[in-house]
Amino acid sequence: MRNRFTTRAHRLMVIVLAGAKDAKHAARAPGVLAAAAALLAGGAAIAAPGCGGSDDGGGGGAGDPVLAGAQPPAKGGAPTQDASERNFALKTMDFGESERWKKLGYNIDGKISTSASVDVCKPTASGDRSVHNNGDSGIDNSFGQKIVPFLGQLAPITTSVTQAIADGAFTVMIDVTGLTDDAKQTATGASGKIFAGGAFDPDDAGLRPTFTTSDDWPVRPELLSSPSDAKSSTIAFHDAYVSGGTWVNGSGSSDVRLSLTLAGSTLSITVHHAIITFNHTAPGHAANGVVAGVIGTQELVASVGQVAGSLNSSLCDPVTAASLAKTLEGASDILSDGTQDPAKTCDGISIGLGFTAEQIAPPSKVAPPAAAAAAACAAPAADAGPPDAADGGR
Repeated sequence: MRNRFTTRAHRLMVIVLAGAKDAKHAARAPGVLAAAAALLAGGAAIAAPGCGGSDDGGGGGAGDPVLAGAQPPAKGGAPTQDASERNFALKTMDFGESERWKKLGYNIDGKISTSASVDVCKPTASGDRSVHNNGDSGIDNSFGQKIVPFLGQLAPITTSVTQAIADGAFTVMIDVTGLTDDAKQTATGASGKIFAGGAFDPDDAGLRPTFTTSDDWPVRPELLSSPSDAKSSTIAFHDAYVSGGTWVNGSGSSDVRLSLTLAGSTLSITVHHAIITFNHTAPGHAANGVVAGVIGTQELVASVGQVAGSLNSSLCDPVTAASLAKTLEGASDILSDGTQDPAKTCDGISIGLGFTAEQIAPPSKVAPPAAAAAAACAAPAADAGPPDAADGGR
C-alpha cells in the first residue's frame, strides 16, 4: 500500500556524486529513480567468495556455512607479474529486489542468524527481530531486505539505475593493475583505484557509452587529489589480490560512500568495513561484483534528514520527518563496528549491492564539478517585527 512518503516519485533521482552535471543531464531519465552509488574505498579486511550481481560465472564457493558463511576468497599465491592497467566501468547495478538481496553481499558479522537468534544485538524500538533473518550462507543485507522495498515503491530501482548508466548519466570505475587474461588467476600484489564517472557526454552531442576500450569516460573531480589530473584518485588499493579469478580490494578497512541525489540534493551514506569484489570471468569483463558492509544508522538518518524535503515537502514537517527516521532506524540489524552483542541495541544497517562492469579506456578527462544543490526545506520566514513607529505604524 502506498503511503505519504511515496508521492511525487517522478522527482526522485539518484546519481553518483550528485549525478549529472546539472538538471539537463538528470532529465535524461525522467520519471524514474535514475541512479547510483559512488564507491569510495580505501583497503578492506577480507578473507572468499560471496554472491554478486546476476551474471555469468557465479560468485564462487561460499566457504563453510557453519563457521563463516559467505566470505570473499582468502589471499594467496605469488606476486603478480602483470603491470598493465585495466579500467572497468560499472554497466549494471543490482539493489536486490524480489528477494535477490539474499544473494547480494557477505557475512559481515560471521554469524548465521535468524529472527530466533539470541547472540545478536537488540532491534531498535521501531524494528523487530526479522532484521536478523540473514540471506544465503549468512549474508547480512538489511538494506536490501528492509529499505530497498520501501524505495521500490517509488520506482523499479535496479532497472532505472542500469538504464541511467546505459544513457551515460554516470558510472563508477575500478581501475586495476595486476590482472591477466587468465579467468582463474591467483596472485597477490595487485592494486587499484576508484573513479566516479560524470556525464559521459557533457556537451549533449548525442553520444552514448559503448562499454568498450574506445570509451574515454570523464571522471568527477571530487575524488581527485589534483582537480586537473584525471589519474589522481584519492581512493587507492595497494594490497589488492586475485584468488581463482576473483579480485578483492585488499587488507585494511574500507569506507564506501554512496552519494545519492534526491530531487537535486545530495544524500551521502558511508558504508564502513566494506568489501569490494568481482569475478574476472573474461579479459574485459567483471561479473558478480559485490559492495558489502555496514551503514551507521544515525549517519543514514542524518543524511536522509538533510534531503528528505526534496522527495516530498511534507517531510519538512518535524513530525513526519521523525516518522521517516523511525522507519530507517527499524532496519538496524548489526552494530556499527560490524559485530554483534546481545547486550547492545543495533546501531548499524548491513548492506550488499551487486554490479557488473566492462573494460573501457583508462581515465584521461576530468568532468565539470557538480552544481551545488538547493536546500531541501525552505527556512521559515523571518519575523518582520512591529510596525515602524516613524511612519505611524502604517
